[in-house]
Amino acid sequence: MVYLSFLIITFVLFLSQNLGLLPIGINQIFGIVYGILVCSVFYLNYQGIQHYTQSPVYPSKENDATARTAVAVAKQHVNNDATNTRLLNKEEKVLETEIISLIERENLYLEPTSNLENLATRLGKSRHQISKIINVKEDWSFYDLINGYRVKHLQKMLYDPKNSRFTILSLGLESGFNSKATLNRIFKNTTGLTLENT
Repeated sequence: MVYLSFLIITFVLFLSQNLGLLPIGINQIFGIVYGILVCSVFYLNYQGIQHYTQSPVYPSKENDATARTAVAVAKQHVNNDATNTRLLNKEEKVLETEIISLIERENLYLEPTSNLENLATRLGKSRHQISKIINVKEDWSFYDLINGYRVKHLQKMLYDPKNSRFTILSLGLESGFNSKATLNRIFKNTTGLTLENT
């Protein structure tokens, strides 16, 4: 509405000036239009900020606890359903063994660009098949599985005294992580620990 009003006022001012209805020059018209534009921008920003502050951005601790409980119950329900109603058949168990074996044998987790498509291609299967088996059996996504291997690999390297001259970040990159932010986030989510001096 503000934008439309601004356009109408601008049109009327320029039309009136061109028809000689206003006894002011074009520079004064531009000054008025510029003033209206600045006021409109401030008004729109004010409305945006006011709208933002009226919406609850952070839930209260009570609501947060309730939400977490609801999510946990839903996740448990989904997990129970998955385990109870969907077990792997013989062919899928064989494929699961092939997936884990390939990941571990070829250290796929050390490749930062490792993805589900790549794994499926190497096994001659579809992405859907691979994803389904990982989700049902491991209760993880492909990236959770790969990142779990990366964290374990990084932990082994950190405990090895001969790696003490390297930074944690360089060891993290060697473990397959592609950035400092990703390394810190995934390591903390997986282990509950924070990396220092990365």
